[in-house]
Amino acid sequence: MTQIGKIDVKGAIIQTEMEGPPVYVRCDKNLTKLIIQVLPAIKKYVTATGTLYCRLLKALYGCIQASILWYNKLTKVLRELGYEHSPTDPCIMRKIVDGNVYLLVIYVHAILIL
Repeated sequence: MTQIGKIDVKGAIIQTEMEGPPVYVRCDKNLTKLIIQVLPAIKKYVTATGTLYCRLLKALYGCIQASILWYNKLTKVLRELGYEHSPTDPCIMRKIVDGNVYLLVIYVHAILIL
């Protein structure tokens, strides 16, 4: 089997929308100051201790659900393109075109094309 290529999806996790229960992050005083410089209208939400709580709309590296959200987004697109999951490994997707079998091996945000 010959490797055709490898795709490293830059910013894969942070391009993924959060789903499920809301997740909030606490921004420390320094980050809060920077945020207020850019968005002064949200100064009213800063706590008495100088911190700010923000709801995540996009996944961040380190979030427990970030990898599965990215995987679900990627595989949805691949299924729409005619790929199907391997019956033995959900991280392998395949597509048959004119008798040729194309395999994609998914590993976090990298895709190996075989």
